[in-house]
Amino acid sequence: TFGDNGFERSWHHIEIEALKLVGSIMGAAIKRSNVERELKEMYNSLVNELELASSVQLYLLPSWLKIDGQMIFSSTYKPSNKVGGDLFDFIKISETSYVTYVGDVSGHGVQAALIMTAVKSIINMLINMSTTGIEPYYIIERLNKILAGSMFRNNFLTILLCSVDLEKRSLSYFNAGHPPLIEFDISTNKARALEGKGSIPVGWQSSIEYDLSDQVEVDFNPNKIFLLYTDGIFECENQAGAQLGISGLIDLVEKESASSMNILLPHLFRQRLIDLNYDITQDDFTLTSMSMLTSEKGEGQREFFLIQSKLKNTGPVGATCWKLVNETLQDSVLAIKVEMIVNEYLNNIIEHGLELKKEAVIALEICVKQEVSLCFWDKGIDWHLPEKEGEEEIIDSDRFRGRGMQIIYSQAKSIRRKRYADINETVIIV
Repeated sequence: TFGDNGFERSWHHIEIEALKLVGSIMGAAIKRSNVERELKEMYNSLVNELELASSVQLYLLPSWLKIDGQMIFSSTYKPSNKVGGDLFDFIKISETSYVTYVGDVSGHGVQAALIMTAVKSIINMLINMSTTGIEPYYIIERLNKILAGSMFRNNFLTILLCSVDLEKRSLSYFNAGHPPLIEFDISTNKARALEGKGSIPVGWQSSIEYDLSDQVEVDFNPNKIFLLYTDGIFECENQAGAQLGISGLIDLVEKESASSMNILLPHLFRQRLIDLNYDITQDDFTLTSMSMLTSEKGEGQREFFLIQSKLKNTGPVGATCWKLVNETLQDSVLAIKVEMIVNEYLNNIIEHGLELKKEAVIALEICVKQEVSLCFWDKGIDWHLPEKEGEEEIIDSDRFRGRGMQIIYSQAKSIRRKRYADINETVIIV
């Protein structure tokens, strides 16, 4: 119906409108793409900052294992997010006295983590300022005055703080609204939750008085293991929605502690809860154990080593093990085998398991009876023992580097390796 060039002019108009529409759509897409890119950059930046915050927080917390003089302190910690509000520490005051505590800042995430960092610094300051011995109630009293008066608005802190005196063989503690201290007696295989009179969390009111009468003192001897933890342990739920509870935790302690060492206990409990299908990811998870270190375990001799993850440290440890075996059993051949295995396996852990992380620690227990038991613990990557090769393959190999496990196989009676949460345990019988 168009005459002359009417059809062409109308089509040209449609083309122009279509181009405008396409341009508008493309502009919106570009704008959306820019927004998405900016959001992605913001997300990646936030993740990187949280990763950094997590690394800083872990740096402020003690190593998973401390062995000092007559004391062993072991811990496992897993925040529900990248960072958390749980705090704990193990502090040496003198050759015979120590302080340990576990606390839980209300809330989760970055806010709780920032408060946790400040609280930990204040506690350390108060402990360092104490010149006449550490009284747990006094530390809590001073801490409450500082936190309730200036720092806390909508937060509070539950905390259990202990002071250990090895000369008196006593442990004094004060509980400010925190889950009870659990005592496990190795000699009777019985565990119990100890009373805690101080029930008011820190930071609620600056006028609250924490008194010596609420402080508790109990016996501390080589048969006792003490457990400090946060509510993420006993409030975790299984698939049926039932919480573990304090009584369930005590049952777990009695079932799992008898055949295990304090070094491994927190990690063993954590792994056991995972095996029992308890969800331990809903809250920060902190569990610590503390006990005295004894030099004997039945007949024979026993010695512990806490080794910094440096290759130069393996030689002296191996030489000490050689000396212990040779002096105890008067068997130089067995002593040489033990020294070689210790050196080889420590090198293996440091180079491959820990990937030369110098800040990591490795624990070694050597128990010398008629045969020698070597037990290694490390917080390295999870890996499985390789298949054992024939002796001819080991002897005929042109290069021994990378053959450490096969050399150990050729000298050991048995090797057993297992992982508990994030701790590897390897037992080698020679």
